Amino acid sequence: MSDTTMMLGKLAPSDAKRDAIHVAVVPVVAGCNLLAGDAVYVDKSQTAHPAGSTNTIGIVDPFLTKSVETGQRFWLFLKPGTVTGMRHSWAHPLFPPDEDEVSQKTISKLWLLAWCRRAWPYEEDEPNAMLGYLVGKIQSDGQVCFGTDWPSDVDRNSGTFTQEFWGHYERYTGKTRPTTALQFRCAC
Repeated sequence: MSDTTMMLGKLAPSDAKRDAIHVAVVPVVAGCNLLAGDAVYVDKSQTAHPAGSTNTIGIVDPFLTKSVETGQRFWLFLKPGTVTGMRHSWAHPLFPPDEDEVSQKTISKLWLLAWCRRAWPYEEDEPNAMLGYLVGKIQSDGQVCFGTDWPSDVDRNSGTFTQEFWGHYERYTGKTRPTTALQFRCAC
């Protein structure tokens, strides 16, 4: 699959092939009558208004066959490249997270707490503290010390965690994994 989403809003190149895309959409209310495909901006109350060339965040659902009247809810198609974490669930600074996203963060926190219990079994009453230690060390100096044997999720050769670990870390912290290898050591 190509990165077609980044090409939306531009003419298709001569070597373009058919593809499928994800487009972030959000339901908003029309602040005035709007037509399918109209460029809009959204105010703090999540009401859509006609946009100029500099404040467009998306377009009115281009597949509508009727105009959208003032006060009606419609799907706003957000501009490509303006959202983060595109996985059917997305983030945009103007819209708060859905309950789904919050529960995904909770699931990731629980997974990471269980991971901490395995990594530091002698701290079984303090998994929250160990999670704080782990996240803090990853985000600061990147040196993590285990008090027992290395957890199986740590690859000694590459100095990193598994993909599953990083997925939960990124969902829980909202930060991407570090680009440099972490340094691990065992205190035993």
